[in-house]
Amino acid sequence: MEFIDGENLRQRLSGGPMTLDDTINVALGVAAGLRAAHECGIVHRDIKPENVIFTRDGTPKIADFGLAVKMDPPAAAESETRPGTSRYMSPEQIRGERLSAATDIWSLGAVMFEMVAGRPPFSAEYEQAVFYSITNEEPPSVSSMRSDVPPLLGEIIHRCLEKSPMRRFPDAASLFAELERVKLLSKDHISRELTDLMSIDLANALLFVACGLTWSGARLFD
Repeated sequence: MEFIDGENLRQRLSGGPMTLDDTINVALGVAAGLRAAHECGIVHRDIKPENVIFTRDGTPKIADFGLAVKMDPPAAAESETRPGTSRYMSPEQIRGERLSAATDIWSLGAVMFEMVAGRPPFSAEYEQAVFYSITNEEPPSVSSMRSDVPPLLGEIIHRCLEKSPMRRFPDAASLFAELERVKLLSKDHISRELTDLMSIDLANALLFVACGLTWSGARLFD
């Protein structure tokens, strides 16, 4: 077993919401870890900020597979004990239904929501109230809580948090691919902004030179 001597995501979130770049990079790292686990037929069942640990170079790793179970045959949650952490448990996990990779995708969606908004999508003073919210209520829109969230990232987070497992991403690989799209689009957007700024600066410089030449010409005829 790999030993990682680093801080966890909960510690990083203590300072509030994360930058969008950091959010996407962490989500990509966790999605890659889940992809590997799911390909081995394993459901983690406890994806949460405390179980995302960073290596010394900042790479996010999934920790604590103590509640993990095999998907084949499909994993059945034990309704009496409800293994997991309430604010990050999927609706089917709360109801004690059979679990699949979709339950980890839901939990990652809750973690992504918290990285962006600075709070979980569902929270309450009592655990039963949290369970009720997760199974019966819709999460707030991330764009209503933070204006700089790209529409595609918001769509990804809310798709992960769908009540029905069938409406979420079919697997962690599909989620990873969509997050890669967000990252590429963000880079393109930044590149376009820099290009626009350079164009504006060049136009201003040319205007300044033109005005200078006009002023100099006018002085010659004075």
